[in-house]
Amino acid sequence: MAKAVEVKISGLAEIQDKLEHLPIKASRKIMRRSLREAAQIWLDEMKSSVRQGPHHFKGGKDLFGVIAKTLSMRVSARSDVSGSAVVGVPKKVFWASFVEFGTKVRFRGKKSGGKRSGATTGEMPAFPFARPAFEAKKQEVLDKFVADMKQSLEEEGIKFQ
Repeated sequence: MAKAVEVKISGLAEIQDKLEHLPIKASRKIMRRSLREAAQIWLDEMKSSVRQGPHHFKGGKDLFGVIAKTLSMRVSARSDVSGSAVVGVPKKVFWASFVEFGTKVRFRGKKSGGKRSGATTGEMPAFPFARPAFEAKKQEVLDKFVADMKQSLEEEGIKFQ
């Protein structure tokens, strides 16, 4: 996606301490699984709120709901007990940012005497789907992440007070 939102979670020292005492492979597995389950909430919300419409491809092929079908999630965990989840559209679906942020009037033609002449390509209002999904579900995602981390650590035999 063109613009990204980065969230750092702090204040979970107890969970971080428990992860650091596990083998690297196990802590990365727990981190990836918890991130995937938590970020799935954002993915589902984006798919349900994205504007559904036809997209006309070259060659006369029309598909409906292309942006919703291309929404995806990438999850990674690093050995320093940190991880990331990227939810959105791939870069090759660049026109999804036009739906998210809208477009302004553009001119086709020549500029003469300080004025532009020719046809305009029009203006499209913004129909945001990623930003509202993030704002609406951020607390639910955080709660799900913390709960899944604690449950996964307890499954590994580590108890919490």
